[in-house]
Amino acid sequence: MVPALPMVLFFRIDADLGHEGYLATQAVAISEGYDLAKEVFTLYGLSPLINGFLIEISPLSPGLTLRLFDFFQLALFSILICLAGQRILGFSKFESLFC
Repeated sequence: MVPALPMVLFFRIDADLGHEGYLATQAVAISEGYDLAKEVFTLYGLSPLINGFLIEISPLSPGLTLRLFDFFQLALFSILICLAGQRILGFSKFESLFC
């Protein structure tokens, strides 16, 4: 995870209109009760349902909710990849710090 530290310099603090805009409109529509198959078009499978549920239960704004969910997803997957490197490929704990 150490090589990922310099990426903090490139962290986006502005709105990503391609992802947050398009996915947020679907998620907000789902959280307001629109039907996924009839009234909301999506190419992302269950992602709008999950995002819509998170928007519905979160007290935060939809954009911040989706951004935090993306952050936790990326953190979880990076940890899982490092654990897979330890177990499957036989990396030691020191080597897995640099995966």
